[in-house]
Amino acid sequence: MNEIIEWYLQPFKKYADFSGRARRKEYWSFALGHFLISLVLGGAGFGIGLGSEYLGSLFGLFILIPSIAVGVRRLHDTGQLGLVAADQFRTYYRILCAALLLAIGRWICIQPIRFKSEGTGLII
Repeated sequence: MNEIIEWYLQPFKKYADFSGRARRKEYWSFALGHFLISLVLGGAGFGIGLGSEYLGSLFGLFILIPSIAVGVRRLHDTGQLGLVAADQFRTYYRILCAALLLAIGRWICIQPIRFKSEGTGLII
């Protein structure tokens, strides 16, 4: 158990180191630790009435750079370029843009249309 914790803390020691390699054990220990901490924070946030999204979001922001760094180092260990990790962010960016466009379109469609009392024409 102590060894898994050491492997989980390894990416924090190499916080923004995108060079080198990450062994399989380092990567999956980090992923398991991240999952378990997210579960605990979600339950704690729900239990104290904050909602699970706030504590989980703060933890996600805290863990963002080490997650990317360990993912890039793991890709280096498998013989791939670290830029392959950037490909997933392109997908997330497209999803975010689509969601924003849908939200803006929905907001525009539900706005009431008002007519002028005098004259003709629409005020939008």
